[in-house]
Amino acid sequence: MFLDKINDDEKNVFLKLQKDGPLTKKQLLDITGFKPSTLNRIVMSLVDKGAVVEIGQQKSAVGRKPSVFDVNIDEKYLLGIDISRTALIAILCDMKLNILTSIKMPLGIPFGDQRPVVLLPVFCSQIRHMLEEQRCKSSDLLGAGVAMVGPVDRKIGKTQDVNTFLTPGWDELKLGDIFSRELECPVYVDNGVYAAVLVEYLYGAGRNHKSISFFNCGIGIRSGYISSGGIIRTADNAEASFAHTTIVPMGERCTCGKRGCIGCYSSTVVISENVRRRVVMGEDTLIETPADRIIYSDVVDAAERGDKMCKQELRLAGEYFGIALANYITLLNPELVIIGGVMANASSDFYESVLESATANIYYKNKTHVHFLRGGTYQNNTMAIGGAAMFFEKYMKNPIMD
Repeated sequence: MFLDKINDDEKNVFLKLQKDGPLTKKQLLDITGFKPSTLNRIVMSLVDKGAVVEIGQQKSAVGRKPSVFDVNIDEKYLLGIDISRTALIAILCDMKLNILTSIKMPLGIPFGDQRPVVLLPVFCSQIRHMLEEQRCKSSDLLGAGVAMVGPVDRKIGKTQDVNTFLTPGWDELKLGDIFSRELECPVYVDNGVYAAVLVEYLYGAGRNHKSISFFNCGIGIRSGYISSGGIIRTADNAEASFAHTTIVPMGERCTCGKRGCIGCYSSTVVISENVRRRVVMGEDTLIETPADRIIYSDVVDAAERGDKMCKQELRLAGEYFGIALANYITLLNPELVIIGGVMANASSDFYESVLESATANIYYKNKTHVHFLRGGTYQNNTMAIGGAAMFFEKYMKNPIMD
């Protein structure tokens, strides 16, 4: 593999092309600060090793048009895998994280009685079929990154106390070994929301910011934060810590045993349960689904059609989340806050309520320092793409992965 044979200067140029390319030598000179003779030697060495290719000439140039270079995206591929409580997603990417193809295995009712020892081999079989359709062999993969609901022991690729799935068997699971054996390639495993915030920071909307936060709002609330080039991890590497901070003293009893956690007031489960209860009590609604089968998508669909009760519940959940988010912003002062996950991506009522509540409660008088973004660059694929990015950055020994 050519990446094993490049020196530090070559790696510097390669990574600039990987994230910013295609670029001319003049543009690379401006970015890297190398002398022209040094840069020319580096670029030619990368071309000889197959890491970089000349893809054409700069069309906008006047006179002799300079050559344009980019990474060789056809040499190796990356696989990103997202394991959440609602679906398993696998995405095949090229070396610049462009999506080539993907598969999704929904979890829930069809698979509710199956354990990961059954599901994961089936999922890997589907991944292998996906690769075959792309004429991609295991040897063509640089590796795979698995973004998993935490907490995860990333040093050995094993889940820890994961007990939020419909079926048992997800805790103390050696995911790295399973996927490495099934897919015959190197594998790196980490928390899903850390993968999400990493890919936005290095490749997406957060590239021009020193500090960004990513919130995945769904069945639970998962949060990740990067500041000055470092992922800020909790003591036990758990990504749900924010969800279990208290917002209502002596409030609703949480699954964690405490009272008043944010997750008690803002999640797809809570919203759906509140709507079901109000429907049973006889309140008017546009939802046609029987009360005991109402799910979050029913609530969002009805709200978009003007259902006042559903709008009220979505906005109330957003208000609670926004208050907690204001405390978070006041404490950590991120430049960019990305609110993703199915709650935000599917419902403008929820997202707009979050923004109204958060901006109203931030301590700072000048509140323009923080920018908000709905969904992020990669929307519902963020964690899977983040998994691929994490493997690549780990492989390239980026200090952010230490």
